[in-house]
Amino acid sequence: MPRKRLVRSRAPETETTNDVLGFIADGLYGEPENENPFPFFGIVSDGHQQVCDAWNKYREKILTDWIVANPCTRPSLWWQFDAPRPKNHEDHETARQHRESQAHFLKRHGQLLSSERRYLGKHPELLNDNKETTNE
Repeated sequence: MPRKRLVRSRAPETETTNDVLGFIADGLYGEPENENPFPFFGIVSDGHQQVCDAWNKYREKILTDWIVANPCTRPSLWWQFDAPRPKNHEDHETARQHRESQAHFLKRHGQLLSSERRYLGKHPELLNDNKETTNE
């Protein structure tokens, strides 16, 4: 007997893009209408995977726009998914104790773009530690 194939209707991507971008880009494109467009994020692993997939899909756009608006910093999901990890326990503890600024961390790990290096030349105060934390 032939099986009926289940076809799931999928909402057009444009309906969720603003909520998704608002959530994964820390409000760069405005706050999402829904507080969390990933209702299972933090509850089940599938929710984490949805956020990871969305970040992977929109990463380049978000980072390009983020760096223009917030040079020498990165959005929170960059810290979660893309930031260089400490090579050892001592490196991690040193970073935590000094609470280095995002700019300092990004510079130390070679993550600044040339435009950010120029910006940092005009704003060396961003290298001061204890201003903002990295990914604690």
